[in-house]
Parts: sequence; C-alpha cells; structure tokens
Amino acid sequence: MHHLFTLKILTIQEDKNIYQRVGLLVLLFFISINSQAKTLTVAILDTAFCPTSERPSPTIHIRRAIDLTKTHNIDCSKVSAKEISSNRLFHGQLVLNRFIEELSNEIKVDIQPFQIFDKNGFTRPSYWEDALVDNKKFDLFIIAAGVKVKSVHVLKVPTLAFVAGATFGRGINKTTKLWPQVDFRKSNIITIGSYLLPADGLKERSDHTLIHPKRMKYFFAAGTDSEALKGSSRAVATAAARSINTCHDQFGKVQSVIDCLEKKKKILNLEANKQVQTY
Repeated sequence: MHHLFTLKILTIQEDKNIYQRVGLLVLLFFISINSQAKTLTVAILDTAFCPTSERPSPTIHIRRAIDLTKTHNIDCSKVSAKEISSNRLFHGQLVLNRFIEELSNEIKVDIQPFQIFDKNGFTRPSYWEDALVDNKKFDLFIIAAGVKVKSVHVLKVPTLAFVAGATFGRGINKTTKLWPQVDFRKSNIITIGSYLLPADGLKERSDHTLIHPKRMKYFFAAGTDSEALKGSSRAVATAAARSINTCHDQFGKVQSVIDCLEKKKKILNLEANKQVQTY
C-alpha cells in the first residue's frame, strides 16, 4: 500500500508539472504573437508611386498615395514595370520596391506614400509641411530626396527619419543646403550614405558623388549601374528596411531604435584604410 500511495502522489505531481509546462507554453505563444502583432507605420516622401499590389505580402499593406502637389493624374493600370524603372517620375516607386525587397516578411508594416514632387519634378516647402502634419502617427519616415529652403527650422520631424545623403546633381553642390540633410546633427535624423560595390578588380570603395560624407551616420551599398535605383536613394531604402528587421521590437521609442542600431553596428573597411559604419 505504501508503494501504491507513493506512486499516486508522483502521478499527481507529474500531472501538475505537465499543466504548468502547458500553461507556460501557452503564455509564451501569446507573448510571441503579441510581439509580432504590432504593425509599424511607415511614411515615404518622394515622387510618383504605382504599386503593382496594395498588399505584396500578407504582412505588408500599401495605402493609396497622397498627392500633396495635386498635379499627378496617373492611370497606374497603364504603367509598365519598364516605365517605372526608366522614368524618373517613378523614383518614389523604386524606393518603395527596394524597401519591400529588404523587409522581413514576418513583420507587419503599413506604408503611406506621399507625393511631394509634382509631375514636372519640382517641389515646395509647403508640400513637405503638409506631409509632416500628422508625423506622430508614423514610426518612421523614409526620405530619399531633399528640398531647398531658407528657413529649415520650420520643418521638423519629431519621430524617426531615414534620410538619403545628398549627391552632386542638377543644381546641387557642396554649398547647397537641403532639408532634411542639414539636420544631420539631430539624433532622430538618420543620414545614410552610399558606397560602391566591388567592380573591375576594385574592392568596396567610397561613392565620390556623395556630398558631406562625414555627416552620414551609416553607409549602405549604392547598387550597380545596371539597377534602376542606385546611389544614396537605394542605400536609404535598404537602411530603413534593415533597421526594422534588426530592431523591430524597439520601434515606437525613437531613442530605443537609435540605441539598438548603435549596438548592432559594424565597421566596413573601404579604400585607403577608410572606415564607415553599417549594420
């Protein structure tokens, strides 16, 4: 009888342990679901957008682009992939495509495109101001462009913004002041520079079209000449996506994301012992 009684006690204890383990597994399951359930909100400020799908994956939702210039009248059903890749008007769509390509498909993202360059490629500070009116409702902004303004202090991004470094081009030189690039000292303005990939026997090296490379916080590949999107525009789209992949749980608190990226950073060696940060 003694042995049977002992056996019964052990059985009850084992059942209790099983219930505890099952309860723990259920708890962990719901914690996991909740951690993945948060949908990040992303705003992209650029030219025209023509997504091939409003939901390219179950976790990504692309909202209808808001045309703040009120000049675009595009029938996206008649726009081909070839036109998107060759027409400068669709630079925004190329940035969006690159961002999506780099995103983990396990993270829920809600994307709102803003068209702040008109059909002729011009922009105004007022378009940017309109795009930033509801900036607090976004977890981050992706800005692969800039605007010439005299009073740059009137434009503010209190949330996180990934900004492409300015490059030499039409009317842009070292003395040109572009916003938001000029706000590089602000911790929430993550300036992204580009570097060149190995080619023709050369290793990874600096992109000499980049203006003020010392103002860049992180660097990513500029892409190749055969790609539709290259330079710092490609770099910033890549950087924004990888920041989400790397520091997803920290989004919602700007400083937490900044600290996370700082911890995850890697040093990239370029030519002539030049070193830049990436992640």
